[in-house]
Amino acid sequence: MKNSYQLCYLRQWFLAIVTLGIILNFTPSIAFSGCPLELNDQASIANTVKTASYVFQGTVKEIASPQLVIQVSQYFKGNGPSTVTVTELDENCIKLITSGEEAIFFIKSDTSQSVPSIITSQELTLIQPVSPEIITKITTYVDCMAIYHPEQSKVHIPCLALDHGVEGIYSADLSLKSSEPLLFSVDSIEPQKPFTTQPQAYIDQIDIQILESFPIQAQVLVKGHLSSPCQAIDQIQVVRQDNTFNLTITTVTNSPPDIDCPDMLVPFEEVIPLDVTGLKAGIYTVNVNNISDTFELTGENIPFKALIQKVDTQVLESFPVQVKVKIKGQLSNGCQQIDQIDITPTNNVFIVTVTTTPPPPPEIDCTMALIPFEKTIALDVNGLKAGVYTVDVNGIRNQFELAVDNVID
Repeated sequence: MKNSYQLCYLRQWFLAIVTLGIILNFTPSIAFSGCPLELNDQASIANTVKTASYVFQGTVKEIASPQLVIQVSQYFKGNGPSTVTVTELDENCIKLITSGEEAIFFIKSDTSQSVPSIITSQELTLIQPVSPEIITKITTYVDCMAIYHPEQSKVHIPCLALDHGVEGIYSADLSLKSSEPLLFSVDSIEPQKPFTTQPQAYIDQIDIQILESFPIQAQVLVKGHLSSPCQAIDQIQVVRQDNTFNLTITTVTNSPPDIDCPDMLVPFEEVIPLDVTGLKAGIYTVNVNNISDTFELTGENIPFKALIQKVDTQVLESFPVQVKVKIKGQLSNGCQQIDQIDITPTNNVFIVTVTTTPPPPPEIDCTMALIPFEKTIALDVNGLKAGVYTVDVNGIRNQFELAVDNVID
């Protein structure tokens, strides 16, 4: 469409648009004064947007100290799920946040793909009230600078926030009509979608399975359905907060937009392991999108470590070099056995954990005597540089040295 406007109105509107290409240094008003989320005196929206991994607009749907649940309406920077939960919030901050309040949230996270469905308060760097001014400033710093093409006498504004009751972000193209006085005409205004949300899969039921092992292992059998054959499971995130496991299953549509997918439900099943090693006895909750269930650990799920007396290392005369570790220790009774041996290399230290089977029930008679044992294990030292390395077996240490780089050219 082509419309002409009076000089006064056009000049005011155009100057507002030009500010999209100007970096404004200012300290914004804080949405929730007193929260440990506000900017310092030297900070600005420009720096905050620049350093933030994600910026999104959303509504506080639920407050349950120390966490709140945000329903995301749009992403200005990055993308992620439609619901984000913030945990570990300060009690004073919780008191100043109102359910149903709409705000803009700035997140700084290490993840490189999308904002996690659950974040901590340390990752939430700022909360700002929603206003046309703040949206305009945010879009300015997210690759939204206006571009003037002098050879065509045209201006392209990739991101335009309208404050006349129209929601969303638009792009606009203007044509220069007169430089004295300064007059432009609007060639086009088109709605933009500078954000994406990842829809969550619909879950029909979940079944928590406790495996007969020690340490105890747990997994969740998830049954649900996708809305069409073109949809697929995208990501499965598992986050534990105290006694609650929060699982988020998101979906993605693999077909091009111009391809029509049949409207038919497609069932799916996923088996998701839960890390319950080291947890104390108690009741635990599992949330999978829209379905919740609980399970109980009747005792501490802490592995029993074997008593280690001596650790010897042996560097074999071969190339590449091979290293073996001889472990000597004792079992506490005749019923106890070595369960498993785990090896975890960390920098120049090999952490070896030797665990045993749990104590037998009281009604079983066991020989009450210390039973010696020996185990020899091999370390994976291929590719290691020359140097001194430490082996730690349940707290008992020894060292070995590689005289040369253990690398085959």
